[in-house]
Amino acid sequence: MDLKANFPETSTSDGKTIRRYEYTGEYTALLAALPNKGDAFGSLSGLVTSASVTPITGTNPVLGELSVTLEEAAPDPGGDPATGQASEELDWVMISRPLLEHPDFILGGKGKYTLTSTDITAIEFWRNEKNAVRKAAYKYLGEANGNYEAEYELSDNARKFAQGIQKGIETWEDYAPVSRRTTPYFNSPPSSSDAGLLDTQGKPASAPNGYEYRKSADRFVKSGASNRWENSEEWLGCDYVLLDRGSIYW
Repeated sequence: MDLKANFPETSTSDGKTIRRYEYTGEYTALLAALPNKGDAFGSLSGLVTSASVTPITGTNPVLGELSVTLEEAAPDPGGDPATGQASEELDWVMISRPLLEHPDFILGGKGKYTLTSTDITAIEFWRNEKNAVRKAAYKYLGEANGNYEAEYELSDNARKFAQGIQKGIETWEDYAPVSRRTTPYFNSPPSSSDAGLLDTQGKPASAPNGYEYRKSADRFVKSGASNRWENSEEWLGCDYVLLDRGSIYW
């Protein structure tokens, strides 16, 4: 049997989470899968409150639709914190980065035009060069024997970077994964974890591999019934976390 598009439908009532699933498949197979009220249904969270199978006329073999409603009851108010079924979400956001951080240029990288620390210093001297002819030739006056009298020329990689500056390119658009997890809690919220720190363990399973993650949000919101809370967590992914609010990593 196949779950229909746009299902399950989820609602809440008196602190209970109610989910309705609809499936299509062969009528006889759906009848065999029809659960009883109060039973679990496969690996889904909650217990069955209603279930029915309806044949689809004019089909051969006969097809049908199975509708199952499950209710996930909240624990009694005043008890220990209890966790409901978490949901996960993945998004990609645009981030504006300095041209120096582009993979082709970044210091210590493996890009086509990787810059050295000497290149970066030379580019700053070239930026400040006042002589138009010298600057157009990617040259600048640098220090020699205590005086700024020696003429230097940018390396091939530094020249490629300078050409970008001449074209007005100082930043570039990068895209980063944002992984979110929302978890319902009943009775009371547990203690939240810190945000703003490198997180190597807690990210959702759906977060793309190949990135390091910094936890960027961890909030609790009172939701619906008096004993229901929602914990919303968020992780921002990047190639390398260079620093967080507690440490640097270089």
